[in-house]
Amino acid sequence: MLGRLRCCASRSSNFLAILLPFRRSLSNAYIHKDNRLQYQRNFESQQIFSSTYLSRRQLSNFQSVNDFHHITDETLEALSDFFDSIADKYNLPDDYDVNFGDGVLTVHFGGNVGTYVINKQTPNQQIWLSSPSSGPKRYDFISNTWIYKRNNQSLHELLSTEVSAITGEEVDLTHLSHGGKTD
Repeated sequence: MLGRLRCCASRSSNFLAILLPFRRSLSNAYIHKDNRLQYQRNFESQQIFSSTYLSRRQLSNFQSVNDFHHITDETLEALSDFFDSIADKYNLPDDYDVNFGDGVLTVHFGGNVGTYVINKQTPNQQIWLSSPSSGPKRYDFISNTWIYKRNNQSLHELLSTEVSAITGEEVDLTHLSHGGKTD
C-alpha cells in the first residue's frame, strides 16, 4: 500500500496529503477505475475522520462565518476606537499610532514599548494577539467573551493590565464590546 501511495504522489499531491494521516487504518484505499483514482475508506477511518471533524467544529460558538465576522469586527472596531481615544487622555510618545483595516488592528505605542497586533483568524474562528509584553495568544469566543484557554483570561483583561502598565494609570477595557463586563 505504501508503494501505491508513492506511485500516486506524482498524480495528486493534495490527495496524498489528505490520506497520509489515515494510511494505517485504511484497507483497499485506492481503486483504479476508468483511469481515475478513487478513494475508499473503511469504517475505522471514517470514525477517525468524523470525530476529528466534529471536535474541530464543536470549538466554534458561531452559527455561521458571517456571525464570526460580525462579532470580530465589532470587537476590533471597539478596540480601535478605544486606542484612538487614549492618545488624548494619556501622555503617550509622539510616534503613537493606531491602524485598523482588513481585520487587523495595529497599535504602535512607540518608544521602548513596541507594537500590538490584534487580528481575526477566520479558519480557526479566533482572535490572535501579538503583544510586545506577553507574546502571542489565541482567543476563542466563549460566553460572549474572547478567552485565552490556557489561563482563562480574556483579551480585554490582558489588554487592560498591559495598557495600565504603559500609561501608569488604571485602564479598563472590559466594558467594550465582548469584553466580558455586562451592564
